[in-house]
Amino acid sequence: MKIYIVLLFGLFACTESKAQFNLNSGTQWKVNGSAAPGWLAPDFNDASWVNATSPHTNMTGGLLPFPGTNSMWISPYAGSDSVFCRYSFELRSNCIDVTPFEIKGDDGYIIFVNGVEIFRRLTSATGARNVPGWGPGLFKIGRNVVCIIGINGKVSSGVGPHFLNCKGRINYTSGPIIDLGADKFVCEGDSTLVTVNHQYQRYNWSDGQSTRTAQFTNKGKYWCTARDTAGCAWVDTVEVETYKVKPLDLGPDTSMCEGDQATFNADPDGSYESYKWSTNDTTQTITIGYQDLFSVTVTDKNGCTTSDARKTRVFVSGTAVNLGEDTILCKGDSLKLEAFFPQSRYEWSDGTRDSSFLITRAGNYEVTVTNFCGEAIDEIAVQYINELNVDLGEDLYLCSNLELEIGQVVPRAVFYKWNTGDTTAKLKTTAPGIYHVEVVDFCGNQGEDVVEIIKGLDPGTIIPTAFSPNNDALNETWRTYVRPKSYFNVKVIDQWSRVVFESDNHLEEWDGTNEGGPLPIGKYIYTVQWDECENQEQTAQGEVHIVR
Repeated sequence: MKIYIVLLFGLFACTESKAQFNLNSGTQWKVNGSAAPGWLAPDFNDASWVNATSPHTNMTGGLLPFPGTNSMWISPYAGSDSVFCRYSFELRSNCIDVTPFEIKGDDGYIIFVNGVEIFRRLTSATGARNVPGWGPGLFKIGRNVVCIIGINGKVSSGVGPHFLNCKGRINYTSGPIIDLGADKFVCEGDSTLVTVNHQYQRYNWSDGQSTRTAQFTNKGKYWCTARDTAGCAWVDTVEVETYKVKPLDLGPDTSMCEGDQATFNADPDGSYESYKWSTNDTTQTITIGYQDLFSVTVTDKNGCTTSDARKTRVFVSGTAVNLGEDTILCKGDSLKLEAFFPQSRYEWSDGTRDSSFLITRAGNYEVTVTNFCGEAIDEIAVQYINELNVDLGEDLYLCSNLELEIGQVVPRAVFYKWNTGDTTAKLKTTAPGIYHVEVVDFCGNQGEDVVEIIKGLDPGTIIPTAFSPNNDALNETWRTYVRPKSYFNVKVIDQWSRVVFESDNHLEEWDGTNEGGPLPIGKYIYTVQWDECENQEQTAQGEVHIVR
């Protein structure tokens, strides 16, 4: 189902702009037999004044009121010389049309607008008068007041009451009329929204907001100046009052022995209407027999809420103290252990008897807590990280058509950076080369290591076939250039199958001697065994010649 809302702004302008302020004499005027201090001011409180008597019940002299109006005076009349009349109203725009203000009476009168005298007539005259100087410029946006002093007995003989009669209107020439609604009441710390009743061209709130709906948190009087399509300013005010919430106090945290109970009272003096505990209880009080953090939210008669929370601690012999999990600290850091329990004695592993203990070095720490409930013991192990060790292991052979994984997960590391640009703890590769990684742990310690990935070579290209041990410093020794993974053996025999050289070190060089003496030139047979790649055993045989 679709709902269509059509805002007829033109209709608002036609209807609400016709609003009028009726200045005709009548019961809407407030009257009094004497002047009160400040009675000419727009904001004077005239609640104690009475409404005018209208129409007048004792007309004399044949005076008649203006058509469509009534005469007015004060009743009961106590023989005073004058009557004091007020009509106050609030203008919300300065776009107004003011009709002439006419007045008549059987004696004198003085007219004031917003505290300023604009006309007086003190001679006895019964004719009607248009008040000179009357016009829109006399009025302002906000509270306005028209005051009349009706004078009797001063300028003519006779006994009152006589009569007073006036006629006039003030009309808005644009619209719609702004209205911010009733004053707002919010709980202290909360906020409220105020929305202008109609859509205008723009808005300017007294606190700088510029949207149709404004949000207020602080107590105070706020006003909005809105502009309609005709450019007329419309102003209204709203007052925000805050309900002060009485603070809630559950009292101190409670400590007790195993098996005891504690009672919390959320409202000792009956200030709140409802209660909501973290235990889901809705009573004024709760009774607790276990260790926890408890909270309650209360609501007062104005719907305002406030909260408080308290802890209960239960001393259970053997387990009442908790120093926390074993931990690791960075170099230069410290850790304060707290074993406090009310009315207790403490003894740490080093003999210290305070409730707290400051750790600055690695070790195992223990505390014993004793009180009227019993005894409890706890301990904690603390390690320190002073450096970061990174070990990629030995250089590795890369088997053909296989992928090799290098690297390690370093404990407590937070950052890895390889020379390949990778940032993972481990790296997979199929390419030989030098691999370097930098690692940083959560303490900021840095470490690095390098590993070489070696591609297996053809033995025919890495085992020489001749050498010349003739003391000319050129090609004096012979060795293989095999790079084993873990196992290596080389054996050389002569033509009589006699072993003339043997070694398990792939870096050892043969100088062409046997048992301390040089061997003759000629052909010798070598056998090399080693493992590579995934512990695959390799064997190579061939000839090596001694030449001189």
